[in-house]
Amino acid sequence: MTNKNNCHEFKEIREAFEDLVRLSNDSSIREIYNQRVMEINTINSAIREGYEDGKEAGLKEGEKKRAQEAALNALNLGLSIDIASKISGLTEEEVRRLIGEKNNKCKATELQ
Repeated sequence: MTNKNNCHEFKEIREAFEDLVRLSNDSSIREIYNQRVMEINTINSAIREGYEDGKEAGLKEGEKKRAQEAALNALNLGLSIDIASKISGLTEEEVRRLIGEKNNKCKATELQ
């Protein structure tokens, strides 16, 4: 950079600083700024909360699918509903429901 460019940059920085000082001394401008900062913080907080909620829901859904797969694998190995329930952590009713859903999918596939 040449000296001329540096002087120009310093002039812009000085002018920006002067604007900042002038605006920060104006209480109505400061109030508008503070409200905007609060709005941005609220939006960012909502985004973070939504992300965390979505992440938690995704993890729970993944755990549920993993448990269902474990139950189906146990059943496919010829194990009882009781044992499949204990292996997967699902209730016996959930395992029975899973069997029903699997049978319905198989019937639907056969009809196609």
